[in-house]
Amino acid sequence: MFITEKVNRNNLQRTLLKIFYSLIITMVGLQAISAQDTIVKKSKVIIENADRSISKIVNKEHIQYLQGNVRVIQDSIFMFCDSAVLKKNQLTAIGDVIIIQNDSIKMFSDSLVYDGDNKIAKMFESVVLEKRGQQIFTESLIYNLDSKHAIFNDTCLLVKGTMNLSSLRANYNVKSNLAFFYDDVTIIDGDFKMKTDSLMYDTDIDRAYFIAPSFIEQNKKRIYAKDGFYDLLDKRAYFSDFPVYFSGDQFAKAENMYYSGIDSVTILSGDAFIKDSLSEAKAELITQNDKEKLLILEGNASYLRDGSLIEGPKIIYHQKSKNIFLEGRSTVNMNEGVLKGDTINYIDSIDFGTVRGEAFWLDTIDNRSIEGELFYYKKKDSYFKAVSYNGQRPLIKQKIKEDTIYFSADTLINVKMEDSISYMKAIRNVRIYKSDLQAVCDSLYYSENDSTIYLYGQPIVWSDTTQFTGDTIQLVIKDDEISEILARNKAFIISNESAEYYNQIKGRYIHAYLDSNQLDRMVVKGNSESIYFIKDDENAFVGPNYTICSHMTFYFAAKELKHVKYYTEPESVLTPMKKARQDQFQLKNFVWHEANRPRVWKDVLKVFRSKTEISERPEPADEFESAVEKVIRKKISNDSEKSIKKKE
Repeated sequence: MFITEKVNRNNLQRTLLKIFYSLIITMVGLQAISAQDTIVKKSKVIIENADRSISKIVNKEHIQYLQGNVRVIQDSIFMFCDSAVLKKNQLTAIGDVIIIQNDSIKMFSDSLVYDGDNKIAKMFESVVLEKRGQQIFTESLIYNLDSKHAIFNDTCLLVKGTMNLSSLRANYNVKSNLAFFYDDVTIIDGDFKMKTDSLMYDTDIDRAYFIAPSFIEQNKKRIYAKDGFYDLLDKRAYFSDFPVYFSGDQFAKAENMYYSGIDSVTILSGDAFIKDSLSEAKAELITQNDKEKLLILEGNASYLRDGSLIEGPKIIYHQKSKNIFLEGRSTVNMNEGVLKGDTINYIDSIDFGTVRGEAFWLDTIDNRSIEGELFYYKKKDSYFKAVSYNGQRPLIKQKIKEDTIYFSADTLINVKMEDSISYMKAIRNVRIYKSDLQAVCDSLYYSENDSTIYLYGQPIVWSDTTQFTGDTIQLVIKDDEISEILARNKAFIISNESAEYYNQIKGRYIHAYLDSNQLDRMVVKGNSESIYFIKDDENAFVGPNYTICSHMTFYFAAKELKHVKYYTEPESVLTPMKKARQDQFQLKNFVWHEANRPRVWKDVLKVFRSKTEISERPEPADEFESAVEKVIRKKISNDSEKSIKKKE
């Protein structure tokens, strides 16, 4: 990736050495210009052509006056002008002055004073130094043609393609291709503008190095940097030593910053931070693509927006579509709860997301959590659908006072409507555990609207030593406790009196009332039947008492049956234990389901399947969710490819 080019310490050392040696070369060049010592091998300035020539002897010195198409040569140096005066080895030229050296260096001016002994040219007015398409304009230039070193003591302007670089002073080592600009340095290249006090420009690779605090403007970004460089051809810049930038209401800072003008990509590395009026982003590496409105955070990343705080190793946020893709163990802190997962994706346009890998949702308002390997969710109504995945069943935990109730099923759905009324659904192989109540069924529905849990599909409920069955069972919650249990159609209640004997109640409808989780009263209606084992004063069994009537009510105290009311001419038969047959111990359709009862909360994660359930077809896949999954997978793949290409 391009950003590593500057970060690499070896490259940085080479750059510093290059600057150091260039300064030495500059000093040597200056000495050569001023000293006029014998280091330079002297050669004669030769007049090759002039339309008119006059020679004079003044004070015993030979002076030549040249006019019209004057051409002078010295070694590999060619000079052209309109008129000139040659005295000894000193040349003064006026009008359309041109100097050509080695066919690669050209200089133009209105006038010239040339020292042929030391090969130093002093050029004045409309001066241009040109090399490989790069032009430097100034009004005054001192150039050593032997060391190829130029000094600009007046305002100068370097032009290359669309870039203009200006300063009040400069020196240029043509041999090493390094130019140094000082005092009020400005670069303008399209929408890129920069101001600094000192700058080094490498004409060989068209790169400007910032060697003093610099101010940059590009694409409405205002950047302050102490160090860095700008590549002219690629229109990319790198800033180091904790640069900062402003763009509208946006502020950003980092240890290093890279910007590509071609694709409008900004990369912040090292304690990176971006903030605006709506959001705040932090990471070790932040990539912002203004053209595609894409924000990528990597390494201890966090993103705060719309009241939600996202944290994880990698965050991909589409600023226009508001789609979010989180890679690695991530956390989303929202107003109503906390969402966690190894991979979290969200498509805003259809309000649909997925969470994979140890998925977790905590409703901090209702103190309810969901755990599983795969979630589907929607922000609206806080919709969460957790499904069995990779052999693991989802789990809901609901805090109730000092206790916790656990729900598990093949599919769990939890929804909180905008009016704050929430509901929960559990589908297939539902298992429930609470310290004083357990249940299993095929499906479940709970709504805060009536605070009732509805159990469907062969439901079984256990409370202490009592078992409830029926076609449907309702658990009514009041003050965070189970206050009523209603069994409808084929209702059957069994209470384990001892290892061998069970008290039993049957009817079309059974309504049990609880007080502090203990049975207080039970109403049985419709073809009511009961078997209760009567005990004597010594707590010994007398025998089973069978009763049948249309309606009966049982009253309890301290877990013991205290009184029974029978309605509409009950028929009752008490059979002594010694005379009772085995078939008199149980009502018809008696089944004690103790083997399927969850004994600890982890049992809800186990699946008990009857032969009937095994033969049933699995629940059909949700076509909408399948389609959305394809969209998300395609989007993630495209974004990953684009991200890799940008970094390369």
